[in-house]
This record gives sequence, structure tokens and C-alpha cells, in this order.
Amino acid sequence: MVTRTLAIAMLGLFLGVAVSCSSTSSTAQKCDGCVAAKASNGWCDHCSIGYKPDGATTKCKSCHAGATGQTVWCVGCKKGYINGKASKCEGCVAQAKGGPKCPSCTK
Repeated sequence: MVTRTLAIAMLGLFLGVAVSCSSTSSTAQKCDGCVAAKASNGWCDHCSIGYKPDGATTKCKSCHAGATGQTVWCVGCKKGYINGKASKCEGCVAQAKGGPKCPSCTK
């Protein structure tokens, strides 16, 4: 009985120290997903953040896909990307994806 009580007390002490150490840490914890995403211009699903080739970050998954090489139009941000290059013209993005010629531009 004494051994069991001692074991429970030591477990409680260990958990208390572990919690207090992690909650008072002055350095931010690094997310393994972010470390991997940053190294590959990828997306961290855990933190919902994307790393662009220029080192910038984005919270928008569609814009991240465009900035890293896809041709997409982001309805929420009202901007697009053609092969990774920013575009403000939705018609040009649609044309680049195989749609009709952009009615707004002469490109």
C-alpha cells in the first residue's frame, strides 16, 4: 500500500513539474510540420499556414497553391496565380487554365 501511494505521489510530482516547465518556457515550441513545410515551400495542416518560395507565409491554402506554381484563382482573396506568378485578372487566370480568351485584357 505504501509503495502504491508513493508511486502515485511521485507520478503527480512528475506531471506537475512537466506541466509547469512547459507552461513557463520562454522559447516557443517549433511545429515539426512547419519545419518541414518551410524547407519545401509546403503547407502545414496543423498550423494552417503555407510557406512561399520568397519566404513569405500565407494563411490561404488556395493562394499558397498558386504561389508555389499552380494556376489558380482565389475567390476569397480576389487574386490569382498563373504558374506561380501573381495576377489580378480572373479572366487571364481562366484563360491560362484552358478557358476562353480573357475579355478584359489584350494578353
